[in-house]
Amino acid sequence: MNVVVLVGKVAEKPFNPGGDRVVLKLDITSERRSDVYDRIEVHCFGGIGELVLDKVRPGETVSVRGRLEIRVGRDDEGSYEELRVVAQHVGRFSPATPSATANERTNERAEPESV
Repeated sequence: MNVVVLVGKVAEKPFNPGGDRVVLKLDITSERRSDVYDRIEVHCFGGIGELVLDKVRPGETVSVRGRLEIRVGRDDEGSYEELRVVAQHVGRFSPATPSATANERTNERAEPESV
């Protein structure tokens, strides 16, 4: 089974490099240090890609469920391997309401809304 689930902040505006593919780059913060993160490239196809392009903005926290894919190829610099995530679902997290106290917010479960 090839399933991966990520939660992270959108690093930059999603973009369409051509065709029906939209690229979403996520910053995933390390649990050990908040100033260390991994930038993960997520590829969204078809309707998911269209919705991500229209609705997802830099700085938002999103969840992604998808599969890992390794692309192998050759270019002018030689051969390469590229690991990416192909999205099957992308959800946005709604921010807590401003009127909620800090204690109420910590007791809320963050539920992603589908994009």
